[in-house]
Amino acid sequence: MSPAKLKKGETEIRVVLSTKSGFEKAVNRQRTLDQYSQLLETHIGQHMLDRADPKELMAHLKNTNLAVGSQNILFYAMRKYYRLKGNTEVIKYLRDTLERPQVEVNRNMTFLSPEQVKTLFHHVKDVSRLRLMVALMLHTGIRVSIITQLRVADIDESGRLFIRKVYIGNKAMMNFYTEYLPKNVMESLQEHIKGKKVEDYIFDFGLATGFKEQHAVKNIEVNVTKLGMKAGIPNLHPHILRHTFATAHYQAYKDLIRTRDALGQKSTSSTEIYARYDVKWQKQAKAFLRGDFYG
Repeated sequence: MSPAKLKKGETEIRVVLSTKSGFEKAVNRQRTLDQYSQLLETHIGQHMLDRADPKELMAHLKNTNLAVGSQNILFYAMRKYYRLKGNTEVIKYLRDTLERPQVEVNRNMTFLSPEQVKTLFHHVKDVSRLRLMVALMLHTGIRVSIITQLRVADIDESGRLFIRKVYIGNKAMMNFYTEYLPKNVMESLQEHIKGKKVEDYIFDFGLATGFKEQHAVKNIEVNVTKLGMKAGIPNLHPHILRHTFATAHYQAYKDLIRTRDALGQKSTSSTEIYARYDVKWQKQAKAFLRGDFYG
């Protein structure tokens, strides 16, 4: 069925909003000025929309409990709302002053210690979705950009994740299987995907309905950084979790080729940076890879 023709004063957007219960199902519909008003009133308030103070609007938006990607979608809705209202002054301010939250990476910390990994899992114990994402990054070393693309069909019955050929910038990654997931992590993953279809994303960020991948990636980055702050690990970035897996993996097996394959890298030259002796991981690497830290 072809979409209905838009009338004058209407525009079409895809809306994906984050709520306390998780991401709502994305809907694709025609929205008029009244519909934008209803959407924004829920999260911002009609009185604030009427005042049309752009500084106040931006401050309120950044202080909401919504994820970064959802904040950007509300920001987009605000621009559409004020464009339909004809308020060019607010539109110009919002366009010129939008600064998406940036995650500062601690370049001096290349990987976490075993104690820091245990502390991280302890502080994310009650957040099953984020806990599972952190576990997958720590136990497989997959990049945050790939974790947003994982589908149920990518789970192998033997307990591995199959990463299909993806592109990161201009680089094409080869198809590869991750290492076997610990039994307890695999059980959590199976529980998480219960009821999903094989073509569904494991973590639903609304990508199937038009939500941009960079917003999903930023969502994870910000949540991991916030988790790190709670655990006393400032400036934690998901790529540090990948480095942690690689370090522990090499300490456990002392096999550069195996670590290279586990990371999905083409050359051992990129893997050699993890070939260092670490006394803490030397003693606890195999316990970590078995899932003992996950609990």
